[in-house]
Amino acid sequence: MSISILGGVAKGAKLATPSSHHTRPTSVLLKRRLFDSHQSFEGVHFYDVCAGSGSMGLEAMSRGASEVTFVESNPKVISLAKKNFSELKRKYSLSAEATFIKTDALKFLKQLSEDGSEKILFFDPPYEDKKLYMSLGELLKERPKLFTKVIVEFCRQKTAPESEVQGWLGKPDKSYRQGTSFLYIYDFR
Repeated sequence: MSISILGGVAKGAKLATPSSHHTRPTSVLLKRRLFDSHQSFEGVHFYDVCAGSGSMGLEAMSRGASEVTFVESNPKVISLAKKNFSELKRKYSLSAEATFIKTDALKFLKQLSEDGSEKILFFDPPYEDKKLYMSLGELLKERPKLFTKVIVEFCRQKTAPESEVQGWLGKPDKSYRQGTSFLYIYDFR
């Protein structure tokens, strides 16, 4: 499967993807809707949690994010995200900083601090892992100032129906849908 950067300075760049079934890329339509709706990423720290190949964080970087943190528990997959970053940084002279962390998503999120900076979380765990979705909802209720914006991807057939996901995370400020996949966007500004 081929994944490309859709906009910004690295528009059109092809990304390497894992040959295994450990990851599932966000659809091009959902990715385009999300990034086209957020006008500027200048000065933003973007967190790509359950990052897979890193395509969402790299898209944010191409569109001006000053810093991107990639969090992925699979060592082979995170090394691929690093490779994609290195290629884009070299080819397009990207100035953004990148951090790659191989750890559990919730463990990582729980150790973050509320510092008032503009932080966007893209959260795309395996669709079947309901516990991760529920735990994110609990964390955001306890610490609503942790991020300025949170984007969550889920599938109503594999994760849960929309009403159940809203029970865990709350009603989104905005949502996008393609087939059975959804992006829920929560604005905490």
